Amino acid sequence: MKKVDLCVLQGEDFEYKFDAILDSNLDPVDISTYSANLQIRRRPKSNDKLLELTDQDLISLGTDGVISIEIPCGANQHFDWHSGFYDLRLTDPSSVVSFPFIGNVAIVPTVTANSTDFNNDFSCDFGA
Repeated sequence: MKKVDLCVLQGEDFEYKFDAILDSNLDPVDISTYSANLQIRRRPKSNDKLLELTDQDLISLGTDGVISIEIPCGANQHFDWHSGFYDLRLTDPSSVVSFPFIGNVAIVPTVTANSTDFNNDFSCDFGA
C-alpha cells in the first residue's frame, strides 16, 4: 500500500496515473483483466460516499501495470465538498483483493471561474 494524495482543481479535467504495480522481480504486472474501484469519503468508514470510480467508467487498467483515473470537469465543477479520503481496491481474476493506493483528496476551487471576464460554461464532455 502506498499513500498518494490527490489535488483536484475544480472545473478542470483531472487525470492521474499511479505508479505501476510490480511483481516480486520488480516487473510490471498486467492488470488489464483485474477490476478496480475507487471511493472517496469524508472520513474513512463514513457512510457518505462523495465519489466512486470503477474500471467500467473512469479507471483504466494497463498491461504495463499502470492504473489511470479521470474525474471530468463536468463532474468536479459541481462538487460541494473540499476534502476527503480515498482508497483504490484492486481485485485480480482469482478474486484476491488488494489496496495498492490510499490517500487524501483535496478539491481546490478555481479563482478565474467566478470572474466576469471568464466564460463559466465549461462545455465539458461528460458523456451526456
